[in-house]
Amino acid sequence: MLAPHFPFHSEESPLSYAACLAKLHTGDRLVSFLRDIEIRPDQMAVNEGSALCRLAEVAGIDVEDLRANAAVPVGKRTYNLRGELVTAEFLANPNTVFCPACLAEDDRKGMRRGRWEWSLSVVRTCPQHEIPLLRQAQAAWDDKLHELDRRVPERGVELQEMIEKAGHRSASPLQDYVLRRLDGIAGPDWLDAQTLDQATRATELLGVLVAYGPTQKLPELESNDWDHAGRIGFGFTSRGEKGIREALEAQFRKFDDASGTPGGRKIFGCFYNALAHSKSLK
Repeated sequence: MLAPHFPFHSEESPLSYAACLAKLHTGDRLVSFLRDIEIRPDQMAVNEGSALCRLAEVAGIDVEDLRANAAVPVGKRTYNLRGELVTAEFLANPNTVFCPACLAEDDRKGMRRGRWEWSLSVVRTCPQHEIPLLRQAQAAWDDKLHELDRRVPERGVELQEMIEKAGHRSASPLQDYVLRRLDGIAGPDWLDAQTLDQATRATELLGVLVAYGPTQKLPELESNDWDHAGRIGFGFTSRGEKGIREALEAQFRKFDDASGTPGGRKIFGCFYNALAHSKSLK
């Protein structure tokens, strides 16, 4: 077991904890540290059960604390996150997501920590500092380990500039709902009756339709666009079938004066395509 003992923070991701151990015990990169303690980096990158167990063993902590903050693979592109089954698209990978204000505070304390919530694609705002989270795209194979010291080299004044440029907003109600549900807190009945993955996706897709119209192409949307769509969509899905029907009927009425007979694909656009896609099992 590693000494001195280094505590695990309840807000931290397993990958972040491993990076902290690497910095404390070897002063080296996470890849080298993982190999030293006989964990394959690719297994740690996806929070495989064997990697979490080995990390907990050498660090002297409860493996269930690590599992609580990790999406653990249980099948092809399927993960168990606090008892909820989610798909790979629910996660922010391969992007490294961070709050510059959180990192600035961490730097003053001497150790950066990656929050487990940052690994979720729906989490786009820091609820503590009320600024949009920033994203770094993967550029190298080991970027999937999300080492913040390397992925975000900015410090001090540079971080402050990032904070000022980020703007200000509160967390979306959809983000709040997801995090509360993962903490075991009940929400709106209709959303709670869906899988977490489907509840989130349905809300965002409905929001895209209402906010941007049926011709909007999903790949063209950026993180802030999805955040806005989630806010709009939650206003309908949180009211269940009544709210959803209201949104869909409003879209239908926009074509009352259209020539010919518009079909579902023309009226509902990406929302229809996502439901009708023959190769999707979601």
